[in-house]
Amino acid sequence: MSIKTSIAVVLLALAAGGASSQNAFGIDLMGDAALASGGFLTGQELYARGSDDAFVVGYIAGISDADRGAAKRMRPASCIPNGVSLGQMIDVTWKYLRDNPSTRHEPAAFLVREAMIASWPCSTR
Repeated sequence: MSIKTSIAVVLLALAAGGASSQNAFGIDLMGDAALASGGFLTGQELYARGSDDAFVVGYIAGISDADRGAAKRMRPASCIPNGVSLGQMIDVTWKYLRDNPSTRHEPAAFLVREAMIASWPCSTR
């Protein structure tokens, strides 16, 4: 499937949601104030969704992919070893959020990165 076709399918799926606040992917955009307003998702909002939520899985995968991509051009924030699974990254993030409830007001992207750094620090910082 071409990129244009993929984009068209996604846009049609989103439009199919009609007046409902829930889109075709099951994400309640009106219920997620941070997402609906274009603001940042907090660690508490991420934690409240649960570690098996599809949005959470995609969010953590996106942050870790962005960090790995950035590491190719600049000093990496974390050094996640090859072979680490997405499931392991979710477990690490959940443990960090569970063990550090006082930080959950921070942006979720920051906290996901902090969890990765705590678990897989680079030896040359």
